[in-house]
Amino acid sequence: MLAIATLLALAASPPVRAASPVLHASATCAPAAKPGRIRCRAVLELPLDRVAATRIAWAELRVVGGHASVTPLRGRLGVFDAETREDSRVVWSFSVAASATGEYPMDVRMLATLEPKNGPQASLESTDQRLTVSVRVAADK
Repeated sequence: MLAIATLLALAASPPVRAASPVLHASATCAPAAKPGRIRCRAVLELPLDRVAATRIAWAELRVVGGHASVTPLRGRLGVFDAETREDSRVVWSFSVAASATGEYPMDVRMLATLEPKNGPQASLESTDQRLTVSVRVAADK
C-alpha cells in the first residue's frame, strides 16, 4: 500500500526542472595558419530569464592556464577593457602568442558581480572555459 501511495504521489507532483544557469559563457580563438599572434574572443552574458531583474555590475576575464606554447599577451582583462559592456553582456577580445604549430588548450575564468535591479544583494559568480588554440600550416599545393 505504501509503495502504491508513494508512486501516486510522485506521478502527481510537477516535474523537476533544472535550475537556470546564472551566466552563459563562451570563449574561442581564431584558427591560425602560422605561429604568432592569434585573436581570441570571450563572451559572458545573463540568461534571458534573468535579464529583466539582474545586471552585470562588474566583470573580469583571467587566463588561468594553458600549454607552454601559448602565451597570453595580457593575463587579465577588466570590464573597462571589454569591447562591449552592457547590463546583460560583456565581450572581450584578446590575443595570445603561439610559438609552434599544433592544437593547444588554454583555460580562462570569467567572473562577474551580479546585482538585482531592485536591491543591493549582489553576488559574485564565476565560470571556467577551456578553449583550443589551433595553429596549422597549410600544405603546399
